[in-house]
Amino acid sequence: MSKRLKRPLPKRQIVKRVLALSFCILLPVSIFLGYSEIKDFYEEKIKVISQEMAGYTVTVYEASSDIRAGEIITKKMVKLKTTLSGQKQSSFIKAEDIGGQALVDIPKGTQVLKNMTQNTTIEDGQRELEFSLNIAGENIKKGDYTDIRLRYPDGEDYIVLSKSYISRIDWENGYLYMNLLPEEIHLISSALVDCYLNSGSYLYTTRYIAASYQTPSSVTYSPNENVLKLIEKDPNVIVKAREYLNELDRRSLEERLRNYYSQYGSSQSDTYAESGGIIDSSNSSPLYYITGKVGASKQKSTEVSDKVTDTSEETKGQESSEVSTQYTIPLDDEASAGISKDTIEEGYNFNQDRASYEQDQEVEYAE
Repeated sequence: MSKRLKRPLPKRQIVKRVLALSFCILLPVSIFLGYSEIKDFYEEKIKVISQEMAGYTVTVYEASSDIRAGEIITKKMVKLKTTLSGQKQSSFIKAEDIGGQALVDIPKGTQVLKNMTQNTTIEDGQRELEFSLNIAGENIKKGDYTDIRLRYPDGEDYIVLSKSYISRIDWENGYLYMNLLPEEIHLISSALVDCYLNSGSYLYTTRYIAASYQTPSSVTYSPNENVLKLIEKDPNVIVKAREYLNELDRRSLEERLRNYYSQYGSSQSDTYAESGGIIDSSNSSPLYYITGKVGASKQKSTEVSDKVTDTSEETKGQESSEVSTQYTIPLDDEASAGISKDTIEEGYNFNQDRASYEQDQEVEYAE
């Protein structure tokens, strides 16, 4: 049986088969090449993004519990964490910053920034002082930063202490406490004496709204001449602190006050000298000298004055215990307050009981 010959394929079918084979070969190659190109593109993109993210990666301390303003930050209060942030690494606290004091409330989970804390290095001359709450407004609380200012009756206003930290408040007894340096102690002592000697003068506090972002005010108050001399001799006062204490400024202030009182009335120092050493409570400024809560001091001072006037020798002991009030000026001697012996007679002490002193003087004067 003879072998049957096949017909040759038509050209059209040959072309179709060649095209089909080529497509089967080119398709995987095209897919592979496309995949490789896309892969390279995204790998480059990921590399760029990773480099950018590395610039935002920071190691921070995060509050592990709520931290209140004024508290000392301990290791138990924070935890170390690596995260992304738009802030620079230098903006966050480091291990050596732990132990600082929180300037603001720091809620749990908050990344702790350097401007939220301050260094709590205690200087050798720093001391805690007690003041009457009467110099503080009702908005002042523990942990606040305040300026203590002195306003004279002619409207002149001076900053005595700048950005002072309220370490604690005793609401029951009416006291607040601040840690002050020697030069600050001299300044506030002089300001308290100015309040007494210049009728109508008073001390008050102004609170920093955002203490962590606000820079301290510049001290503008110049103490009296005796205090200036004491500051110059005090070895505890640093040289830098003496730069803003200007004797010429003080003399200029006293001249302006003399002109004011010559037009509108006598100062407390003139009243004291003219009365022969007897203090008139109605002309003084009890709001910043007598202890007690805000708003109660003026009423208390009036009661003291009335009771002392009506006191007889027979009820002397009883009345003195009822009207006893205490000065809050933290002075150890006349020199530290800047009071000369010509102004304050021997035997008068700012730390003694005011009512008892007035009562004794009233009796002696009557005799």
